[in-house]
Amino acid sequence: MADFAVTTSFADGLTGLTKSQSDTFTLTGNDFDHKLVTVTTGEYTWTLPTGIGSAGYMFIKNHDTTGSALNYVDVGVATTVYFCRLYPGQSGIFPVAPTTSAIYLKAGTASVFVEAFIREA
Repeated sequence: MADFAVTTSFADGLTGLTKSQSDTFTLTGNDFDHKLVTVTTGEYTWTLPTGIGSAGYMFIKNHDTTGSALNYVDVGVATTVYFCRLYPGQSGIFPVAPTTSAIYLKAGTASVFVEAFIREA
């Protein structure tokens, strides 16, 4: 059992709106998976280790350094169904449904280097 802390914040220069949120969750599982992979324009399937009985939280970062908006990575929990698009340098932390057994990643127009981490709930 361990605490898992998440802090998110943003400041919108157009509207002046700023938000910050910090949460700490107690996760009872001990398993995790951490990957550094090159994702191509063909779908990459990240099959979660069987030790992760209940998925908890996922961190994904697009490490592309070209700055081209075309070098995005799409993120999904079902093949060809993506819920998020990360452009170069962007990252996100997402709660994941406990029954998730795989994460699907697909690059836009060129291969991108992606860091991915998932923690058992």
